[in-house]
Amino acid sequence: MKYSVALVSAFAAASVAGPIETRQNRKPFVEVPDVAFFIQECLNGPRSPTSELCLGTRDYCRKKKNYNSEGEPFDSIQDCFRSRETPAFHEVLSGRQRYLACDANAYDWNDFGKSPSEACLGTIEWCNQKIYENDGEPFDSPKDCIDSRKTAQSGANTQVSKGDDVRQKQAEYCTNNKLGLQESACKILVAQCAFENQDATSFDAIAECVESRV
Repeated sequence: MKYSVALVSAFAAASVAGPIETRQNRKPFVEVPDVAFFIQECLNGPRSPTSELCLGTRDYCRKKKNYNSEGEPFDSIQDCFRSRETPAFHEVLSGRQRYLACDANAYDWNDFGKSPSEACLGTIEWCNQKIYENDGEPFDSPKDCIDSRKTAQSGANTQVSKGDDVRQKQAEYCTNNKLGLQESACKILVAQCAFENQDATSFDAIAECVESRV
């Protein structure tokens, strides 16, 4: 069974996108998980199908009942989006990478067949098609949409923080893990635990969370 890399990507972007105080006040932006994760964790597992980890941030923020049920009393979809990190810039993928991105993230669960994802199309095409208008992101033009992603990417490339150390430890932990886990399975557990322990000051708390679930 394949595992989605969406949560790993969301955690990695949130770890380095912007100043420490900004990251502490904003949650990671979560992409739509793949079908295997949704079935295993959300339909047949312990997670609510309307939770952000199951829907992804876009679909989660689109409906008031979703974030209200999670104890987040936002006044609007825009407020929900503003509480999350800016999504990462997505390059155009090719071959198997594109197939997996489109298979995993191409359509929202509640809007199937209508809204190709940014990960699938790539940021430039996604912004040029103005798909952001469906998601409550208040851009005046496709250029503003593209620039917002480039700004986030620039911050990710230049910011040096504890997030970089956590990402390095995550990679080392999963490559050399002694838990009998495949590396891909290890990374998805690390991403889940990082999402749930956003106030952790070291990787040790995340590692303990992972080990408690094996």
